[in-house]
Amino acid sequence: MSKAATVCLTVGASEESPHKPRAAQSSAARVTAIAGDPLSPAPDLPSVASFDGSTDASRAQLSRLGAETRALRQARAELRAGRLSDAFATLEAARRQFPVPELYQEREALMIELLDRSGQVTTAKQRAREFLSRFPESPHAEPIRQLGTR
Repeated sequence: MSKAATVCLTVGASEESPHKPRAAQSSAARVTAIAGDPLSPAPDLPSVASFDGSTDASRAQLSRLGAETRALRQARAELRAGRLSDAFATLEAARRQFPVPELYQEREALMIELLDRSGQVTTAKQRAREFLSRFPESPHAEPIRQLGTR
């Protein structure tokens, strides 16, 4: 059995009743996708020295990092614009394209915020706890802690 979990994100739905939209929200967009296992080990990341750009492999690595950065920027912009389904689709595409991400913490922090904003509060809090236990000193730790206090 795969370690991936199926996640159903219903924008505008409450966690208690995922198929009933909350009265305050009119969007009924629904996205079903495979979300990465937040408990999988953090990937081995390259050292800063490996980004000198002097080899074809270094240039390819920089190109992948640039593409991953662009995907996360797009997801962040979609999230900020309230286009939650688009943000989820972008994060899922990034997860498939970059199975060993160099920007793992950034992607997971966006996913936690997305889950929280979409009403999947219990899942967001669970992933936030897992994130904070793995990365307590992360630059993303404080905003994630604040999600848990709402």
